[in-house]
Amino acid sequence: MLPADYDHLPNAKQILGEHLYAKVEELHPQQAARLTGVLLEAGNQEVMRMLRDKDLLKRRVKGAKRVIDEESFAKGIPHPAFDMESLGERLYDKVQELGSQHCAKVTGMLLELNPDIINNLLTSRSELHKAVQKATATLLNEQPEEQGCQIEMDEEKQELGEELYCIIEEAHPELASKLTGMLLEMDAAQLRELLDYPSKLNEKVQIALEALKAACLPT
Repeated sequence: MLPADYDHLPNAKQILGEHLYAKVEELHPQQAARLTGVLLEAGNQEVMRMLRDKDLLKRRVKGAKRVIDEESFAKGIPHPAFDMESLGERLYDKVQELGSQHCAKVTGMLLELNPDIINNLLTSRSELHKAVQKATATLLNEQPEEQGCQIEMDEEKQELGEELYCIIEEAHPELASKLTGMLLEMDAAQLRELLDYPSKLNEKVQIALEALKAACLPT
């Protein structure tokens, strides 16, 4: 059974995206990055179903590939003119090297750019870094004015994280670090509320565990 508020679980899309990419890569290795980006638009609940149902995944991949091909055709870009599939694979590897937490999604966003621009990103690490930062900011709906208080907020969240880790470790010692990391994507006010209300904390931990299981991670 899917947790009711699974879509609101911090970091879930990152985890699902990486595992979805691995499965899509088995079906279309040359176009996995862009296809994954398209499929992630369906939302976490649908992605979970794709991870569990291989036939459903195949149908969704086929549909996503058709959409991508039709878009390319509408733009008058014949496939032989450039190898978008190859670009996608190379771009994903480069984005991953930069340590992006949302490799699959960010790569999918960057692949919407003009092929010439993508080639430029592949040859210029600094330009790629800027593009990844911009895509990530857009993905997370970050506002520039919020960045000024980021350092102070990080220090507060670090303290809250230490408290959370100690509590979670008692029940889930092997997964304490991963579970804490997922919860730390929430804002400080929400984290304080979890610490004040053990029942709410336990509820979020259970949702996080469901996310890990759905993504086929060891628990």
